[in-house]
Parts: sequence; structure tokens; C-alpha cells
Amino acid sequence: MGNIVLVWAGGAGMSALAMIFHELDFKNLVCIDSTASQITETLQGHGIQVYVGNHPYVVKPEDYVIYSEACKDSPEIKLSRSYTEEKIYPYHYALNYFQFIWEISKHFFTVAVAGTNWKSSTTSLLIQVLSSLSPRFWVWIVWALVPDFWNVNYKLGHKDAVKSIFEKIVTWKITHFDHSLLKKYFFVIESCEYKRHFLNMDVDYSMIANVELDHTDYYKDDADYQDAFNEFFDRTRYEVFLRKWEKSVDFLRTRKSEKTCDIENSYFDFQHLLWDFNQANASLVQWMAEHVLEFERSGIAIRGDDSSLLTITDIDRSQIKNLIEQFRGIWRRLEKLVDDGKRAIVYSDYGHHPSSLEVVFDAVKKKYPEKKIVAVFQPHQAKRVLEFWHPFSEVLKKFDQTMIYSIYTARENLQELLADVQVEAVDTSAVQTVSDLGNLFAQSGGAVYTEQVADVLELIEKSTQTEVIVIFTAGDLDRLVRGSL
Repeated sequence: MGNIVLVWAGGAGMSALAMIFHELDFKNLVCIDSTASQITETLQGHGIQVYVGNHPYVVKPEDYVIYSEACKDSPEIKLSRSYTEEKIYPYHYALNYFQFIWEISKHFFTVAVAGTNWKSSTTSLLIQVLSSLSPRFWVWIVWALVPDFWNVNYKLGHKDAVKSIFEKIVTWKITHFDHSLLKKYFFVIESCEYKRHFLNMDVDYSMIANVELDHTDYYKDDADYQDAFNEFFDRTRYEVFLRKWEKSVDFLRTRKSEKTCDIENSYFDFQHLLWDFNQANASLVQWMAEHVLEFERSGIAIRGDDSSLLTITDIDRSQIKNLIEQFRGIWRRLEKLVDDGKRAIVYSDYGHHPSSLEVVFDAVKKKYPEKKIVAVFQPHQAKRVLEFWHPFSEVLKKFDQTMIYSIYTARENLQELLADVQVEAVDTSAVQTVSDLGNLFAQSGGAVYTEQVADVLELIEKSTQTEVIVIFTAGDLDRLVRGSL
């Protein structure tokens, strides 16, 4: 076997795989990305070989390649596919991230956290609790850096067993594999619905936070989006946990009630989290943690029949509640960047859907009722801007001041989008470029438009203690601002 090559390793999920391979002491690890970032720098800081931009590494036939969907047409992946098509080497594999996750999930008892919003926060909170209470959890992957995990986005245990499984996956050598390891340990994973990727998993239990139409560059409408979650529901082997108050998942409740478990809200005195909706997310986590502890104690397969489980003690429940309340949040999810008492308090958030912007505004306003709330919003994809133009405008009007930063586009042809998506009561006929679209979007909402990070930094520097600034970005703005601050 040659090297294990991770292409687009700067992505959140891909970087977690890189760190897992590194911690398992795979010496033949190579990481590739088109641009430098905080994540690639972190990988290099751990001694991992990382190639950035125009690099000299050439993928070899004997390499095992894992790649992000974002770079499926990159030179490295095209070359890798040619090896497979020409059958140059019998064990050459090129799997995308989700296909590799499927390979992992087949070997472990898999708990998947899905939904339009709040996947990363809920997954991280679940990992924080379970890793502290149960010895059977060995691998978790979340798409954000987590302070409580020493600012990485994965956790790992039972390394000898894990390495044996990973060696089996990447070499296909099963002669000496211990089959008693299959489904012995737990795997917790944040699951993305984009292009139905979350269907590429062997899921035992799932948790679904909410379901609102998103990824409109792929999904045709609400029915198409819900159909994907319906299939995810069907593929979950045992139970699907839902937040009881969340109306957006009613379509799941009506289908197979014996597989659905509605979770009542509990109250948590969070020490670090602002969001009210985290009460519901934490309630999901609390119930799942209690369910798992019963399983650990009883030694039986997890199923929905609670009558066969032992009773959790008040001590266990108290431990779970304390772990939840002490959780410090995660990277770019209402993460506080500045609070120096001299200027505005500055938060960074990954919000890129109207509902996620709204819940952040409500949380910040509740925390700082007397302060002026300012939004700096970098939209993620032109298609989202067009599809959710009016919902975005309504939410952004709640803020006292709004700045729109250059739209972060990916996988898009603007002229095709403009021909396909018509925004009610908005004339986009003069739009020729992404900059035109950003300007028009800002003007329609009474916002200021900029493509200069210096304008964002100036806004922060000239701010006062009477303000809170929330920077919403799913693109490059967070890295630029964070580096300058």
C-alpha cells in the first residue's frame, strides 16, 4: 500500500479524519488543500505532511485516496479515477468523505445527528457528555472545532481496536481481523443532508433537530428535501429522536410512530451558551445519554423497549445535567471573539439560513437588551440569497445595523441561477456579476455592501461598548477577521 491521501483536508470533516489517522500513528498520511487556513495550519502544527496550492505531490496508483465533494473535479481526483478506470492497481480506491464515513459506520454502533440547523452544536454536546460517562465511545466527528475537546473536532479512544478497524478498511486485509470488534464500540457523527450524503451511512440511532428547506442548489423543493429525511428515517435501524416542540419534523412523526421518540424539554442553567433553543438540543442529548447508560449497564442491544432497561440513578442524571450546563460551545457557533470593554462585543457565527440568523438575534438581544445589535452577513451561495431573499430581508431588518459582505459562492453559475430563480417583486435583470447581486441584496434591505475585509475591521474598531456585532459567515470572512483581531 502507498499513502493515505486526503484531498481538501482543510474541510471540517476531512481534517477530523486526518487527525484520527495521525493519532492512530499511520505514518503514510498525506494531506492536500488548495488554500492555507486555520485548519491546515493546525494539521501542520501536529507534524502532518500538508501540501497547499500548487504542490509537487502526485497521487500514485497504490495510494488510498479520500476526498471532499468540493474537489471532486480536482487534478488529484481526476488522476485517481484514471487509475481505477484503467485498473492499473487492483487496490486503488478513491472514496469521497461520506463514502469513507459509511465504511466506518458499518463497523460501529452509529449515532447520527442530522437536521437543517444546530447539528454541530448538538453533536458536540452529545460527545461531551457520552465521552465523560461511557467507556464504549471511541470515535466522534463534528464539523467545528470544540474548546472542550482541546480545540479539535474529533475524539478518539480504544486506539488499538480502532487502528485494527481502520487498517482493515484501507487495506482490505481481513485475515487477522477480530470480528468481535464489529458494532462493539460507538461512533457519533454529524450527518449532512447535502446531496443526500447522510444516506451513505449505516445508522443505528439518529437525532434530528429540525428540518427546513436548504441546499436549494440541489433540492428542488420542500417535498424533495423532506423525502431525503424520510429515507434517512427509514434507514435508521432502531430509533429516531425528535425535539417535541419542533413542528418542522411533524412529517416524520406521522409515518412510523413506533420508531419515533419525542423528547420533552428540560431546563438547563447554561454557564456559557446563550441560545434558548439549546434547551431543546440539550434535552435531546440528555435523553440519549441516559438511554446509552442504561444500555451500558444492561449489556443488551439498544432498542426502544424501555421495560428491559435498568433504571438510571439520580447521580447519573445529575452528572449528565452538570456536563451539559458546563459545555463551552463550539467554533463559529455564536463564539465570542472580542470582549475587551473598549469596543463592541464581537461574536462569530456560521449562520447561513434565515432561521439560524433569527435565533441568534433573539439570543443576543435577550442577553444584551440595552445594546445595539449589528450584523455583518456573508451569504453562503448566491442560490440561497435568491431563494430566501425575502426571509433574509425580514430577519436582517431586526438588527439595528447590517453590513453585507461579498457573497461566498461555490459550485454555482450565476447566469443560470438568475434564469432559473425569479425573486418576487425584485428586478434582477441588471445583475451581471456576484458583486451586482450582493449590492442589490444589500440595497433592498437598507444595508451597506462591501467586498473589503478592511471595512469590517473598521466597523469593529470604531464600535463602542453600547454595541454587539455578530459576524455571520460560512465562507472566508471568519478566518480573515479572526487573523486580524
